[in-house]
Amino acid sequence: MFRPHPLKALVQQQKMGMASGICSICSSHQYVIEAAIEKAVNEGTYILIEATANQVNQYGGYTRMFPKDFAEFVKNIAVKKGLAIDRLMLGGDHLGPLVWKDESESTSMEKAESLIIDYVKAGFSKIHIDTSMHLGSDDRSKKLETNTIAKRAARLYKAAEKAFDDVTDMEEFYYKPVYVIGSEVPVPGGTREDEVLQVTQIEDLEETLQCYREAFAQVCSGNALNDVIAVVVQPGVEFGEGSIHEYSKEAAKKLSTFIKAQDYIIFEGHSTDYQMMTHLSVMVEDGIAILKVGPAVTFALREGLFALENIEKELLS
Repeated sequence: MFRPHPLKALVQQQKMGMASGICSICSSHQYVIEAAIEKAVNEGTYILIEATANQVNQYGGYTRMFPKDFAEFVKNIAVKKGLAIDRLMLGGDHLGPLVWKDESESTSMEKAESLIIDYVKAGFSKIHIDTSMHLGSDDRSKKLETNTIAKRAARLYKAAEKAFDDVTDMEEFYYKPVYVIGSEVPVPGGTREDEVLQVTQIEDLEETLQCYREAFAQVCSGNALNDVIAVVVQPGVEFGEGSIHEYSKEAAKKLSTFIKAQDYIIFEGHSTDYQMMTHLSVMVEDGIAILKVGPAVTFALREGLFALENIEKELLS
């Protein structure tokens, strides 16, 4: 029997007025994952490690790992470092037609379904469904309708739920999947330098939630968004090759007020790399309770390796 998902407890804590949050480690590097797991062991906390659709997929991705391979890779590190396996949460990031967005809706969505099914069957329990991009058969001169985004997301949600129901070896599945949605999703890996950053408007967020609620209701029974724990918005946080958009509490004030009034959902912050610690704390206080980091941890690893090399040169010179 699967257990209640820890991220649902996080949502409940937020709704009780507690500034509870979690860092999502989006990296496939062994040293990064080892360091993150060691920290979780030392602090006695849960850990959330995610793989992205172009990084790990049913064709191998750029890591040459299938979802089951990545899950096994991380679990082996967890066992090695002494982390209780029920404290490990695996997430799938930007799961949808992203990798195949230049193909028609028919083929790209079929591949997206296969992708999300493989993630769920491999034991990933936090699923970010991302259908926010134009596909090859869409008119790119027009804004992609939120209804279209939501209907495509509902299709993938249905596939994920069926995949979980079909799993027979429940011992490997500690948690029933929870979902993250949204139509204003920052691109993976940071923004372009010429891109104008626009904080999500409340009207757009309300439309998004309504469209998803209606679309999900058509494919499931009961509370349509019962397992949706977070929505991705743009709170004014981003980074590029040579710039960082720092979090502004004032700029995100309306978003924060809105999400605190909701009784079932929180915000997930993408591209929170390189933010100051004080900003990260304030973001959690404002309801952005899942903070994703990827390039920044790889950058930190690189800095550490360079420092070790400099020490070596100094000692051996």
